[in-house]
Amino acid sequence: MDRKSEFANAIACGRPLLPQVVQRCPESYMKPHVLVCSLVSTAFIVLLSVACSSTTPAAPAGPPVCDPTQCAPKNECIPDASGVSQCRIGCTAQTDCPFNTYCATSSPRNYCVKLSAQLPKKPTGQWGSACLPTGGLDNNPACDAETGFACYGTGKTDATAYCTLYDCEKDLDCAGGFYCATINNAPNVKTDVRSFGKTRTVCRKREYCAPCASDVDCGLIDGKQGRCVDDDAGGKYCTPTCATTSNCRLDAACNGTTEDGTKVCRPRAGVCNGDGSICSPCRSDADCPMGFCIKGPYSPETFCSVKSNIACKPASGTATIVKGDCPAFTAFAGTRIGCQSAGDETIPQDQCIGLIDFGDSGDIACYTKH
Repeated sequence: MDRKSEFANAIACGRPLLPQVVQRCPESYMKPHVLVCSLVSTAFIVLLSVACSSTTPAAPAGPPVCDPTQCAPKNECIPDASGVSQCRIGCTAQTDCPFNTYCATSSPRNYCVKLSAQLPKKPTGQWGSACLPTGGLDNNPACDAETGFACYGTGKTDATAYCTLYDCEKDLDCAGGFYCATINNAPNVKTDVRSFGKTRTVCRKREYCAPCASDVDCGLIDGKQGRCVDDDAGGKYCTPTCATTSNCRLDAACNGTTEDGTKVCRPRAGVCNGDGSICSPCRSDADCPMGFCIKGPYSPETFCSVKSNIACKPASGTATIVKGDCPAFTAFAGTRIGCQSAGDETIPQDQCIGLIDFGDSGDIACYTKH
């Protein structure tokens, strides 16, 4: 140890100074009211003092204990997923939470969580307010355009169009009862002609087949209470309760059950969003890497098409649907696969699609039973 370190260590640790250490400090730096030679920095001595301490370090303090008597009105001590309890507003439905929050799924109790953006509340024109497609998408007079709300709908005559926020990144950007969905750019309230390949995001209402974490995410669906149930691939989706299959959509059946035994509508495909293969259920073109998310004229279902390995041309005549070179698929009797020989505004050329028996001409679908 050099002279400087020896001197500092002795002072910091409370040991007597060796004569030679004191003697080696210049006379000009020794003053009666100064204990330490100025050759040693104060910071250095403090560090050595800590190192020489014989006191055992205290154990890290645990999380603060939540005192319910200190919580604001309507708040209670509720733990999060990590077990940390804080004053929070408990909830059993999205309507239990204040504006700019949503009811998050948690155990043992759901609680209200702040959205990623805190917006000024307006009396109308925000989450779910009705809007007319004739007013346009952006700057629709029924929507609060000042805070970014626009009109969402699936066509120029959509009577259920509503105000919401576009270009979200996550569910936390959306109010309770909504989720951040990827949709095709069109159709929308300005055009009935669909787009192909281009998508965007929007805070969309959690309707049938919307992803969910628990029942609290699913409101009324088709006039019935929605439930959050498991699909065949380990995911969860919102669906209505039912008594018979006639209560369900054409591509679903009343053969699902909740944990408490309640009967619910279940998609015949087993999932609401599949793996992108032929006839795999989808929500937008983003779900179909080998084709597009197709919807027929008579069925509510949407499914993935796949491009044929060869050009789809009729052997003779002008047939629109031909055999092509398509993957095999059969959901039940009456379903088959065909290839679009001539593209139109609903299906591009050379796309393999699902077909089902329906009337004289059939329908474009995979799991629908009319």
